[in-house]
Amino acid sequence: MILFGLYALHVVTGLMAHAMWHDELQAWLIVRDSATPAELARRLAYEGHPLGWYLLLWPFRFLGRDPAWMQVVAGACALGAMALLLARGPFSRLELLLLPLSYPLVFEYAVKSRSYTLGNLVLFAFCAAFVARRSTFLLALLLAVLVNVHAMFGLIALGGVSAVVVRRWQETGWRSILQRADGAAVIVLTIGAVLAVAVAWPPPDSGFAMGWAFDLDRAHLDRTMSALVALVGGGAIWQGLAPNAPFLGLMLCALFLARGPRAPAAAAFFGTAVLGLLAFMHVKWGLAPWHSALLVVVLVAAVWLGRGEQGPSGPALLPRPVFAAVLVVQAWVGVNAAVKDRSIPFSAARETAHILIDAGLRDAPVFALHDEAASGVIAYLGVPTGFYGPGWREGSYVIWDKARLVPVDVAALVDRAAAVPRAVVLDCKATITEAPPDPRLVELRRVEGAAESCVIYRVALSRPGSR
Repeated sequence: MILFGLYALHVVTGLMAHAMWHDELQAWLIVRDSATPAELARRLAYEGHPLGWYLLLWPFRFLGRDPAWMQVVAGACALGAMALLLARGPFSRLELLLLPLSYPLVFEYAVKSRSYTLGNLVLFAFCAAFVARRSTFLLALLLAVLVNVHAMFGLIALGGVSAVVVRRWQETGWRSILQRADGAAVIVLTIGAVLAVAVAWPPPDSGFAMGWAFDLDRAHLDRTMSALVALVGGGAIWQGLAPNAPFLGLMLCALFLARGPRAPAAAAFFGTAVLGLLAFMHVKWGLAPWHSALLVVVLVAAVWLGRGEQGPSGPALLPRPVFAAVLVVQAWVGVNAAVKDRSIPFSAARETAHILIDAGLRDAPVFALHDEAASGVIAYLGVPTGFYGPGWREGSYVIWDKARLVPVDVAALVDRAAAVPRAVVLDCKATITEAPPDPRLVELRRVEGAAESCVIYRVALSRPGSR
């Protein structure tokens, strides 16, 4: 109880300190601007994500425009996941002390407000239900929800299906692997999968993560396998110490799978989920820290399932000293990330919005040279729209179509801003330049963030009284 209380204190204060960036605020803007669930589904056309996280957020749009409401939901999901882990997880006291400090659970999927927090909650609920031998229908229902959280959690759900199938095979053999009572479970899981694909499948003019990369050249394979370094703490901790750090992650996977006959269902879950995630990262996208950290969550879930299969006195699927060593490294990385986020704003969007509000410019027309980071400013301002150079359109959230890939005519955008009284021009992106992108722009303030920075400009008057 004390451990959970300390974790809850960290999550609440961490969420309050965290400056959300566009990947988080994109979801809130879509939800905020959707009057009905049907409209919400339509607005997700270019997102490449299923409906689950957005549908959970949708009722909170009626409480106001403040994106902090999304943080309330994310925090509740993170605390729910941790409560399940501490109450139902078959972990030792040392492991229970280290797990809340691991990178995914102390920072990436706790302080950030993304669908991954919901995914962890549903995945841990599945683990608890699987070990408790709940009905196949309940397991299928949880996996159907998991599929609708995120494409990558859909692949983890496939691992859950394999665990259910392997356990049934162990108990009844192949001939009885599918029983008449399983009909409803199959239907629910199928509906969930079809719904997820229908919502997430991108339209033909999608401009994000276009195409599929099926090539197997060495450079591409090395890049994909580099995701495994997340299992041993991430690239930052091994930089300069072990250039082949992904090999350590690969060896950890091999050790787990080699001991798979001790707990076949858990091994099936782990192997299917890890291979699925790596395959998706190889052919599509997903090598960012928030993607590769899912491998750590999969490892924790697999240990949970394995110990549930074996019982407390059974042989360890992953040697306890090895698992403890993994958690120690994860805790070191996680605590450092959480501390850094409290001292260095992750994004400049929140501070930029506060500067504009303090200057009496909350309702000033906003013109953005780049839409991604600037959309976060729009969310924090709570205004309906801004004008985005990419795609040359007015809106709030980013539409990931091919139109936004056309290079922005900066001079034309400044011309447009100059014609509007009180207009503000934002240059928000990962790295901002020292000089204004147009000589007519006068810098008001420059705000730095760990992932996103922003410069606030006004357009210089062409002649006295012209504006």
